[in-house]
Amino acid sequence: MDETNEDEDTRRLRRELRRLGHAPVPAGLLRRLLAIPSGREPGWRWLLAPAVPAAVVAAAVVLVARQPLPEEDPSVAALQEFRVAMSYVQRGATVTNEEISNAIQTGLREAYGISRVSVLGEDRRPQQGDQDEN
Repeated sequence: MDETNEDEDTRRLRRELRRLGHAPVPAGLLRRLLAIPSGREPGWRWLLAPAVPAAVVAAAVVLVARQPLPEEDPSVAALQEFRVAMSYVQRGATVTNEEISNAIQTGLREAYGISRVSVLGEDRRPQQGDQDEN
């Protein structure tokens, strides 16, 4: 069929339909038209199309990620625990060293002060020209 013939046929059909006008529609026609199955699936099924490949990809990722972990050598674990223990011992030694140094310094200062007072006499106070060695 030629395009010109189709256009002419279409024009003729439209002219005839306009000439007919509006025909009365039976009351139950709309109900029957709506009852015709559309051939489409229910609305939730369209979710299945992208969900299936996504599930396959997720399963593959999980299976690849679940590779067995290498067994940890007990000697490596023991070395790590030893390293942690030694760091605690080192920290304790540092704190103890500071406390002992402070105690010795305080004790020496007090002993020096007591011996100075006992040698010089308790009632002698440093004069303006004397320098305090504290």
